[in-house]
Amino acid sequence: MIAYEVAVSAQGADGRFVGEMRQLGLTDQLQELRDQMYEPDKGAWLSARFVLHRTGDPEISFNYNEDPNWTPALHPVMFVRDLEAYPRADGYIPPWLRELVDRGHELEGQHEAAQDEQ
Repeated sequence: MIAYEVAVSAQGADGRFVGEMRQLGLTDQLQELRDQMYEPDKGAWLSARFVLHRTGDPEISFNYNEDPNWTPALHPVMFVRDLEAYPRADGYIPPWLRELVDRGHELEGQHEAAQDEQ
């Protein structure tokens, strides 16, 4: 499964950035939510955004298809493992994800070949 990090940032009433903090305690709950939201053909979401406003309803969005462009980038094998844990039908694998998964399989093959040579 994909490794991820949870970060919380805040803006003041004037719109200025107030600060950011890490929320490691939310990781397990987000993993459980991802498990529960998994759809067999569609897969699991790749990133999520929760925006809480002082007034009004919260904004929640789940990204199933767009490259999250994480920094630092995740190793391609992580995407292979995630696709194994949350399989998708071919029509639900976007090109950028297919490229990373193919690269991950290639790297695994190279690693196995190197192990066999030892």
